[in-house]
Amino acid sequence: IRLVGSRCNHMTLSASLVVKNAADTLDRCLTSVRKSVDEIVVVDTGSTDDTTKIARRYTGKVYKSEKFNADTKPEDFHFGDARNEALARCSKTWVLSIDADEVLVDGRLSEYLVRAPDDIYQVCIDQRRSKPHPGQAQTYRSLVPRLFRNNDIIRWVGRCHEVPGSPHASRLPPPQPLPVEIGRLVHHGDHYMASISRNHVLLKRQIEQVRTTGDPHAVAKTYYDIGNTSRDLDRPYEAIGYYFAALNTAHESMDMTPLTLHMLAVTCNEVGLHDMCEQYAKHSIRLQSDYLHSYIVLVVALLKQGKYASGLHLANVARRIRNPYRTTMLLDGGKAERDWFDQVVEDCATVEATNVSPLVRQWFDRYMEIGETAVHAALGDLFAPMPLMSLSIEGIMAFVHIVDDPAASILDLGAGASSWVLRQLFPNVTSVDSHKPYLDAVHAVCEENGIRAENFIVDIHDAPECDYTLFDYGNLDDRRHMLEAAWSRTRVAMYIDDTDTRPQNAALRREVLEFVKANDIEWFDCRYAKDQFGRWGTVLWK
Repeated sequence: IRLVGSRCNHMTLSASLVVKNAADTLDRCLTSVRKSVDEIVVVDTGSTDDTTKIARRYTGKVYKSEKFNADTKPEDFHFGDARNEALARCSKTWVLSIDADEVLVDGRLSEYLVRAPDDIYQVCIDQRRSKPHPGQAQTYRSLVPRLFRNNDIIRWVGRCHEVPGSPHASRLPPPQPLPVEIGRLVHHGDHYMASISRNHVLLKRQIEQVRTTGDPHAVAKTYYDIGNTSRDLDRPYEAIGYYFAALNTAHESMDMTPLTLHMLAVTCNEVGLHDMCEQYAKHSIRLQSDYLHSYIVLVVALLKQGKYASGLHLANVARRIRNPYRTTMLLDGGKAERDWFDQVVEDCATVEATNVSPLVRQWFDRYMEIGETAVHAALGDLFAPMPLMSLSIEGIMAFVHIVDDPAASILDLGAGASSWVLRQLFPNVTSVDSHKPYLDAVHAVCEENGIRAENFIVDIHDAPECDYTLFDYGNLDDRRHMLEAAWSRTRVAMYIDDTDTRPQNAALRREVLEFVKANDIEWFDCRYAKDQFGRWGTVLWK
C-alpha cells in the first residue's frame, strides 16, 4: 500500500456527520460548514424530530443508518460503526468529521488542504466549549484527528471515544495541528454531563469486547477512557482504580504511557493524596522527561506537602524546557505552560516560604484553565510503545465495584498485583455469612492468580500485616475495634466525612478522631458521597 499520494491542485472536502434528534443545533452547524466543503454527508441514527428535514435543506446526501435506529438502546450504540457508515458515503479527497452541536469558525480549510504536504494524513483542530465545564479546559487541542484523507486506509475505531485508526497506523505520519487562523471548532452542547454518563456506559460495554481481542493496548486505552469519564462524573476513587487497571494492562504489554500516569497523578492531587501524586508524576516524567503537564502537577504536589525548595527548583527546571513533548499539540507551543512556571517562580520570590501554601490552589486552578491538552487526548495509535517500567502497586486497592461478576472486577483492577486488601462492599449487612458467596469468589480468583487477599472487615483480627487498608461502613459499633486492630498491623490514614449530619455518625466521627489523634494516625478530610449504586461510604487509607 502506498501511503503517500501525489499532490493534487484541487483538494476536495466532505463534511461527515452522524446525527440523532439534533434539530436544535444542526442548522447552525451546517450553516457554518457549507461554504468550506464540497459535500455534506449526513447519517441519521433514529431521529424522531425534524433533524433529517433540516439536513435536506443543505444536502441531498442524507441517509438512514443501516445499523442503528430509534429503537437502539444507548448501551448498544457504537459510535465508531456509525461514523464509518458516514465515512463510507463520502466521495471527496479529504473528510471533516463534525458533530451536530459544533460550529466551524474561520473555515478556510480548502486553503490549507491545497498547501498541505503529501505526508500529512491526519489533522487535529483546536476546540472550544461555548460554556465552561468544571474541571475542564474551555479551549484545548484535541489529539483526535477530525480532518483526514479519504483513502480507504483510515477508519473509525471504538464503540465510544472513537478515534481514526488503521492497520497501517505505524506507517502513517503523526497527526498535525491545524493553524488556528485556518479554522477551529466550537462546541455548543448543553448536555455535557448526560453525554459523559452515556459514554461511561458505552465504555464499560466496550471493555467486554476488547478483552476478547487479546490486544493489551486496546484494553489499556479503554480502561484509561473509563477512568476519564469516572473523573468527569466526580468519582475520583473509581477513576484511580481504572487508571491502575490501564497501567497494569500496559505493563504486561510493555506499553507504558506517561499520559495514564499523568492522569493518575492529577486525580490523586485532586483528592489530597499528594504523596501518591508525587510518585506517579515522577514516573511519568521518567518516561517522558520533557512532558510539561506532569511537571506542573508534580510542582503542585511538592508545594502541597510543604516541599517548597524542591517545588521551586523543579519549576525553574521546567520553565527552561524548550520544544517540550508534543509541542505541536500544546496550544501556543507550550507558552502557557512555561508562563505558569514563571508565575510560580515569581510568586515564590516575593513571599516567605511559609506563605506559599495559599497560592498553591490558585496555581492549580490556573493550570486547569490554560488548556489541559493531555487530559483530552485519546491514546489510540498516537503513542509509540514506551519501555517497560517497574510500577509497584503491591497492596494498593483504589476501588472495587459490586458487579455481576465480582471475580472479574478483582482481576480488572488487580492484574499484576502480588498483594491485595479487599474492601467490604456490603455496608448494610452485618452477617458474615451473607458476604460469603462474594468473598469466596474473590478469594478463589486471587488464589488462582497469586494475589494475596485479606478482608479487615470480615476477619480483621486474623489479617496479616499489609501495606494499605480500606474500610467501608460495616457495623458502626465495631468501628473503633477495627481501627485498633488495624493500627496494630499497619499505619492507617482516615478520610473524615464532614457532611453527614446523622447523630450516630457524628458521634462515631468524634470517637474515631480522638483515636487517630491519640495514636498519631495521619488523616485527611473528604466529602461524604454516594457511589454509582446510591450507597454512602467513608474510606480509610494509609
